[in-house]
Amino acid sequence: MKSYFGYAPAVLIPRVMSFLIVLTFTRMMAPEEFGKYSLVLVYGELFDTIFLRWIRLGYTRLHEASKDQSNVLMGQVLLVSLPCLLISCLVSLGLTYWSSSIDPEFAMLLILYVVANSSVYLGLQYLRVRNMRVQYALAEALRSVLGFALTYGIVLIWGGHYELLVLGTQSLTFISALVFLTVMVRASRFGRSDRTLLAELLRYSVPLIVSFFLAGFLMAVDRMLLEKTLGVAAVGVYAASYSIARPAIEVLFNIVNIGGFPKLLKAYENHGREAAALVLEQKLVALLFVGVPILVVILTLAQPISDILLPANYADTAPNIMRLVALAAFLRGMKGFVLDQIFLLTRTTTHATLTLIPGLVCVVAGCYLLIPIFEQVGAAMAAMIGALVSLIYSYYLSSKSIDFCIFNRETRIVLLANLGASLLITVAWREFGLVGAGLALLTSAVLYIVVCIKSGVLRKIGG
Repeated sequence: MKSYFGYAPAVLIPRVMSFLIVLTFTRMMAPEEFGKYSLVLVYGELFDTIFLRWIRLGYTRLHEASKDQSNVLMGQVLLVSLPCLLISCLVSLGLTYWSSSIDPEFAMLLILYVVANSSVYLGLQYLRVRNMRVQYALAEALRSVLGFALTYGIVLIWGGHYELLVLGTQSLTFISALVFLTVMVRASRFGRSDRTLLAELLRYSVPLIVSFFLAGFLMAVDRMLLEKTLGVAAVGVYAASYSIARPAIEVLFNIVNIGGFPKLLKAYENHGREAAALVLEQKLVALLFVGVPILVVILTLAQPISDILLPANYADTAPNIMRLVALAAFLRGMKGFVLDQIFLLTRTTTHATLTLIPGLVCVVAGCYLLIPIFEQVGAAMAAMIGALVSLIYSYYLSSKSIDFCIFNRETRIVLLANLGASLLITVAWREFGLVGAGLALLTSAVLYIVVCIKSGVLRKIGG
């Protein structure tokens, strides 16, 4: 259990702060301003995914097998990252030609976001591969909590402008980036060249570029095309719903994956495919155990959640967006944190790329067809369809390398227990309103834990 949930505070606290940003600043700024802030995040994460995430994944993959040369590997990772970071900054400036909503000021804020976050992500990876949980948690908690406090003060004093929101949240991230870079540079050995290790890093990581390029666009294209079609105000409304529904699923999946992926790597490296299949099955149960209940809550209670959390100008279309976004996030989590990791283990990363292509085609086609008809809901529908198509294709390809039991006994128990909970919550909400739904939710949670303990689901996760 500790290997799966040991990093929980480091994942939960920043997501809670992101959630508070939505709740707080949607009430302090117009949808247009919140939409621009959201676009900075969308493009920032897209560029980090395309230009830098593949390097970090290669670093994680090779660290376990190259512990005696970890300082040399760290230096090579920093040197390879530098030109990639520069390219991402140049592309950020080029965005001004993409949309009338993106001006040079937007581009400079985007550069700040990319530089600060990419450096912090690499620093966190540095701590993670060394299993430094306490330092990891402190770094994530402090920058997110202090960043939120600083941002709230800035916006409260100078008004609800997206520029202030970006500067406030990213200033602490930038300071954290400087600290991480200092630590990593001091720990690196740049003067000693190991061409074999560098070749291994590039041979593993470079093929991931296309995969991450497609994955980044698959995650961002719904909001990019929504902005092009309906403008930044529509993105603001969509992003508010998106920021409530998606993190609720992904935060728990990330908690499981942060500890689970190194465990999976060790099983594969030390004991082969059969051992990896057992860990994958265990990890699937862990993901379903935490992910399905949250999905059920969003699907059944999206209406009262949006009414309570969002102001009226955001909440009108929020429930359906939240349901579709949560479902898409769940499907992407199953694909990325279970099936795609088979490709990473077996180093068949071209297969991971192939699974993204039909999904991206479906999202783009869906956006062009559905946004003019259903507006923001159409963008969410397109994202969900793309996630489903990619998941199905990923299962087809990954099962040829490592096949493991998906619908095992524990999986069936989790799914059936949550089906019963969804029926109870739905009936209680319709018949007795919010109070009834709350009591049904509490009752379902207690019964769910009892069932999972008695049936051995938790024992399976901790095995």
